[in-house]
Amino acid sequence: PTRLSNDAITGGTIVDTYPVGATVVNADGGVVDTLNHTITWTLVAPLPFTCYNDPNSCSLFRREITLNYPAGTFTTADHPVNNVVANLQYANNPPGTLNASATINFAAPNPVVGLSKTGPATIINGQNLDWVMTASNSGNVAAPNATLVDTLPTSGVTNLTLWRFD
Repeated sequence: PTRLSNDAITGGTIVDTYPVGATVVNADGGVVDTLNHTITWTLVAPLPFTCYNDPNSCSLFRREITLNYPAGTFTTADHPVNNVVANLQYANNPPGTLNASATINFAAPNPVVGLSKTGPATIINGQNLDWVMTASNSGNVAAPNATLVDTLPTSGVTNLTLWRFD
């Protein structure tokens, strides 16, 4: 809020407390305190009123932070909470406090590997035959040790050419 009743915000601080174990990648101009796991911004009047590509999404303060949750630090049983507190000063009223939070849920690593092979069911003797094999991973982690093995016919095939597309 820009006002308490008809009273303008004259300053304050916004403190985001991020979960222990997370690391700050981008603090969007805030001061990072790694000991207390906080990012702090100081508000100074006059506060700019900005619309972010949408007239229905206007605000006095918007920051986008990026946190990293290192592998092995959290499990799917963990649900850390990220908290933010705005301590605001008003021109003619006592200070006010606003609070918000967001809970983080972790998904289990899950590669979802798929494979398809397509080609004509029938060809005439002497024609070329093209098979297309496609491997995919629609999971939330890489599948670095996946191996594709295609057993080719051993008789009746001549002029065999293999292609690889990355």
